[in-house]
Amino acid sequence: MQPAQPANRVHQSSLPRWLCSAFLLLAGLAVASFFIPQAARAASNITWQRYDVDLVVRDDGSIHVTERQAIEFTGQSYSAGFATIPMDRIDDITNVQVSEDRDGHTIAYKYVDWQRYSDNSETFAYSRSGDDFEIAWGFPTTVNDTRTFVIEYDVLGAMRVYTEGSQTWEQIWWTAISKDVTDVGDVLKSDVMIELPKPVDPQLAKLGENAEENAADHTTDGRVWTWSKYDLQSDDEFIVRLEVPVVTEAVAPAWQAEDDQQRLEEQKRDDRQSLYDLFFLGIGLLSTVLAGAGLYGLWYTRGRDPHVGLTAQFLPEPPDDLPPGAVGALLDEVANERDVVATVVNLGSRGVIKIDEHMAGDERPDWPSQDFQMTLLQSNPQVTPFERTLLSTLFGPELKDGTRKRMSQVKGTFDQNSELVKDQIYAELVNRGYFTASPEQTRDRWRSGSLAALVVFVLLMCVGGAILARVSSFVFFPLAVVLLFIVALVFLSRVLPKKTPAGAEAAAKWQAFRRYLGDIEKYDRVNESQTIFDKYLPYAVAFGLEQSWVNKFAAVGAEMPPWYGPVILGDFGELSRPSRQRRGGWGGGTWVFPSDGGGGVRPSGGGGFGGFGLPDLQDMSDRGGGSIQGASNSLFDMLSSAAEAFGDFSSSGGGGRRHWGGGGGGFSGGGGGSDW
Repeated sequence: MQPAQPANRVHQSSLPRWLCSAFLLLAGLAVASFFIPQAARAASNITWQRYDVDLVVRDDGSIHVTERQAIEFTGQSYSAGFATIPMDRIDDITNVQVSEDRDGHTIAYKYVDWQRYSDNSETFAYSRSGDDFEIAWGFPTTVNDTRTFVIEYDVLGAMRVYTEGSQTWEQIWWTAISKDVTDVGDVLKSDVMIELPKPVDPQLAKLGENAEENAADHTTDGRVWTWSKYDLQSDDEFIVRLEVPVVTEAVAPAWQAEDDQQRLEEQKRDDRQSLYDLFFLGIGLLSTVLAGAGLYGLWYTRGRDPHVGLTAQFLPEPPDDLPPGAVGALLDEVANERDVVATVVNLGSRGVIKIDEHMAGDERPDWPSQDFQMTLLQSNPQVTPFERTLLSTLFGPELKDGTRKRMSQVKGTFDQNSELVKDQIYAELVNRGYFTASPEQTRDRWRSGSLAALVVFVLLMCVGGAILARVSSFVFFPLAVVLLFIVALVFLSRVLPKKTPAGAEAAAKWQAFRRYLGDIEKYDRVNESQTIFDKYLPYAVAFGLEQSWVNKFAAVGAEMPPWYGPVILGDFGELSRPSRQRRGGWGGGTWVFPSDGGGGVRPSGGGGFGGFGLPDLQDMSDRGGGSIQGASNSLFDMLSSAAEAFGDFSSSGGGGRRHWGGGGGGFSGGGGGSDW
């Protein structure tokens, strides 16, 4: 059995936490049973059909306790029980009796000395050991049966006595069933009764832990008070509290003054703790508001670009001579692989380099490998510093015209100079007055400072966490807000680069030009503007518009850029096999005609022999004339290969052939206008 402890007087003005402590320290006396089976203790095999407690208060202030427990044992055999009652808040326990109701008769168990007790049937013993009073009893071995035990004892010095002015109050706060009982087994029903030596006015009584219970629900005569509960399960408790005007000759027990002082100090500590909790909760809420406002204010003052007013809805031509690769970095403030690919395309459009598709069959001519060969056409081109560094990386520092380089060989050498190219792109923007400092340096400065602050803060939390927890559990709320603020600052660093007024104005104009390229069919007749395809293709790449741009002009038969030489594959009939699956999708069987130059041939129908379709030379000539309609997939493959070669250029980009950062999208065959 689990003992309950007598309770101190509780005032309604006390804080809820204080009430919890008061209950734990000053619970009324009760006994909860632990039963020992012969083999092993099995809590799940015990159920209290009834657990009733009667408390009869005598004139001298002592309390006679009677517990009646109807217990169902199943599964295993049981033959003994015991109870431990704390003595720190009662004076003494006397007149202990144990009996059993069996077949309508009361069987009184025989008392034996504690030293001689050995769980013999129908015997009991008790002893006071330190601050505990222990009771043990034995009963006939039981399995799959219900037994009813009655434990009785007198408690001395269990009632508290308080005097307020001329009024004296007596208090009983009783834990009839504790958690230790319900942890052993369920209690299906429990009745608790307190009988006073004489009746009191129910209007003057205070019932319940917070004096919130209605007296009329528990008594009819002011002398006998009752409570009931059903289906108590694990962790449930049954506690009753009754405070009435003096009805006995009891005096305050010897331990009451010291215990009251201890409880007063605990109440003050709990009240102070509640104030700390409220304070740190308020600080946490205030910190949340300030952190959010601080992040927004930081972006507004340090990262928000200046307002430039109204700009044109669209611009039909570039607003200035900024290279396409730098245009992409101006708009998204990040130099990435898309900007490098746009630079390569721009160098081709300006006649600085030429790119040829190279496809060579190894052991299987129907399964060719694809690569792209870049050729330097100018030994002393007029280029920006970052473009010259890129050319030197691709073709060597001497820049000899005629130098060739396979795109598949670029990645290793480019990785060595990628940071320099990126820094020079940012330097181009700074030199033009679009930024006061490199956007990457701005991001790094804020990111490094934020990460350093994060490390220091976490270390301080690890060192001082235990000390702070003693102050208040809510102290971690504002600390968590600070932690989240620092983490958010790490991510916010990406958008803190700020353009100058000139840079913001230039970006707005370039956005207008981007709108023009994205919806060119709304502003111009595409079939009458074929000459601008090659001219603006580098910008389309920088803006992430290359797929729609190529497909629109392929549909009207625009010329293939003169700086790019694709290999056109053709259909040889039903016995041939596809060389490989391309992004745009190839239909039927194909055959490869390698080429060094910009043209290509696509064999088609003609006379046949043995089921093979022989190429028509006139058709080959027509299709080799330079239209992008039949070579758009090849062009996309070249752009994707370039993106892969420069894929590690920026952590901001995704890399790879299909999807990468900078302008959205990836290089893939559109097939629009293509007859493949």
